[in-house]
Amino acid sequence: MADTYVLVHGAWHTGSEMEAVAGHLRKSGHVVHCPTVAGNNKDDDRETTGLEQAISSVVTYIEANNLRDIRLVGHSYGGMVISGVADRLTAPRLCQCLRSAGRAEPQRHGAAALCRPV
Repeated sequence: MADTYVLVHGAWHTGSEMEAVAGHLRKSGHVVHCPTVAGNNKDDDRETTGLEQAISSVVTYIEANNLRDIRLVGHSYGGMVISGVADRLTAPRLCQCLRSAGRAEPQRHGAAALCRPV
């Protein structure tokens, strides 16, 4: 059965850095999205874009693409982003939330408390 993944990159990167991992998942038949978090696009102003905007940009991406039953995966700073995203998503959008090693550790509450390290 194919799963839908949203891979969220770390700080100072873009979604393209997650494509190597995405490729492996796609070869296994999964659907994978690698959005670029607000503040990391070429023309974004990093001085005025913070965690709130990063979280909102991923939520907007998920909603705009009508993604459901997703598995959120965050690398490094992306772990903080997906924790905030998990707090804003309701079933049936969110299925699982995974944080990779080397991430900043946010205070976890609500749905974000369900995010587990991998």
